[in-house]
Amino acid sequence: MLASGLSQSDFRSLIESQLLYQKLQTAIGAGVPTSAEQIHARHILVATEDEAKAVIARLKAGEKFADVAKAVSTDTSTKDQGGDLGWFPKGVMVPEFDAVAFQLPLNQISDPVKTTYGYHVIEVLEKDPNRPLDPQTLAQLRSQPFTDWLDKARTGPDVKRDLSQDQKNWVFQKIGWTPPSVGG
Repeated sequence: MLASGLSQSDFRSLIESQLLYQKLQTAIGAGVPTSAEQIHARHILVATEDEAKAVIARLKAGEKFADVAKAVSTDTSTKDQGGDLGWFPKGVMVPEFDAVAFQLPLNQISDPVKTTYGYHVIEVLEKDPNRPLDPQTLAQLRSQPFTDWLDKARTGPDVKRDLSQDQKNWVFQKIGWTPPSVGG
């Protein structure tokens, strides 16, 4: 009996399951590209359409985007950086935001964009059709195919909670992994 209260056999089974989960997640997510079309944008988030229109009026009158963002944006994670969102690919932001941001010409200010967060005024600073993804975004995008596969597998008609040794061996073969020998 181990200090955790598990038998050595149960502990090995737990570790084997965790390793299998990680290997399967890596194998399924391996097809995700490491670069994608991305934009570098900033935004100002406010509660109402009227506030968004007032923001646009201030920008058209010559106020600097960063100054207005710091003064009125309700997005506390970006307002101190002048509303800078950094680089991001499609699918990271909410669909309404993405639809406008990825169509917006460089250095143009959007009309108010309504999302569940409020109203955004967006400006795209740069575009790159094939920019390398940052490690955090790549990890997020790589985990999605596995999550989708797992959700589908869990709701399928042939759901099995425990795999036989033959089934485990089949999975091991598919992912190119040889489990350590028992007792070694």
